[in-house]
Amino acid sequence: MTAVLQLTDLHIFEDAAKTMLPIDTKNSFSRVLDAALASGDKWDLIVLSGDLADLGEEASYAWIAEKIKDTGIPTVAIPGNHDDRSLMAKYFDCPGSMEIGAWVLSFLDSCIPPATKGELGNVALDALSATLASKSKTPHLIFLHHPPVPLASSWMDGMGLTNAAALWQRMEGNGDIVAIAAGHAHQNFDAFENGVRVLVTPSTCTQFVPRTDRFALDARGPGYRCIELAENGELRTSVRRIKNNT
Repeated sequence: MTAVLQLTDLHIFEDAAKTMLPIDTKNSFSRVLDAALASGDKWDLIVLSGDLADLGEEASYAWIAEKIKDTGIPTVAIPGNHDDRSLMAKYFDCPGSMEIGAWVLSFLDSCIPPATKGELGNVALDALSATLASKSKTPHLIFLHHPPVPLASSWMDGMGLTNAAALWQRMEGNGDIVAIAAGHAHQNFDAFENGVRVLVTPSTCTQFVPRTDRFALDARGPGYRCIELAENGELRTSVRRIKNNT
């Protein structure tokens, strides 16, 4: 069994006095990470799935990298719409794909700065197609920042993956893809689309109310996702939260 820890939408600021509606994002991330490390799980990989920094500041990435370094756990990162790709890549491994255990993981860049919404370019889609072709009959998990399906939140869905149809077209008929895991929406979501499990993970800071037409803050606490990848291709997952501490 391979255990993957997904942490997303950290929104770390260089200025320690800045907060996000009204969460102290550094404190919140530290508490979420500590909870994951104290959970008893033996994490094989940490995936930071976008919006590591809120303002794309280099000091934010340096701070996160130092916190992650102390865990000793291999870590990869993909950009979110708040991130600066070049600065993030100075501090984190940002591969297009990797093999871990019996699985292949793909990491897709869905960001088109300065837009909040996402889009997958031909480079990312071609890389995914090539990986799927070269690693057939191998269970596959895809990570990206923007959810590839509507979440029944009209205000959030307007900031989703604008060309999700192109992604689903590339995956059509491929039975190796078990799941897609995203962030961006600051809420939990777990459903099936075209036989593929689609997961959206809560933020390590501020939460948004699910399935609403207008923006609203959720009183539920920040959290992380545990993804367990079995050798036989089965996937188990759970979202775990901590209490708010604003």
